Amino acid sequence: LSAEALRSAVLCLRSKTWTAEEIDGILKDHEVEQVDFVGFLSVIKIFDEKQRHYELCRRFGIEKDGANQLCAIWRELQPEGGKISRERMVGWLSDVAPDKAASNRAVGINAQQLEMVDRVLSESNDNITFVEFLRIMRLSIAEL
Repeated sequence: LSAEALRSAVLCLRSKTWTAEEIDGILKDHEVEQVDFVGFLSVIKIFDEKQRHYELCRRFGIEKDGANQLCAIWRELQPEGGKISRERMVGWLSDVAPDKAASNRAVGINAQQLEMVDRVLSESNDNITFVEFLRIMRLSIAEL
């Protein structure tokens, strides 16, 4: 299927969920241009997963713009099997805090964000699901 045919198919199947512009944006984000049948099924899975993530964000009181940002971060963290490692999350939080804040405040923000990982996860849990990621991010924002 071409990108246009794929867009039309997704719009037909998921028109209650996605606008044409949102479909175009998601296809562009995932660099989808042309697919065979198996690729089409993968694209549908992408849209279903993104919808599930939006619904979870809504349950946490996160609006669509915030959900888009969190979904982009989650995708950047490259989850495998719907999970990321605690180590990857801690590494990301360690990298992002100094970039977001200047001066000594960055150290305090960094420590608070890293603390959120331990608040959400038990010591024996080394993998983070999207829901746990949302809890960590929500607690991080609330603490700042």
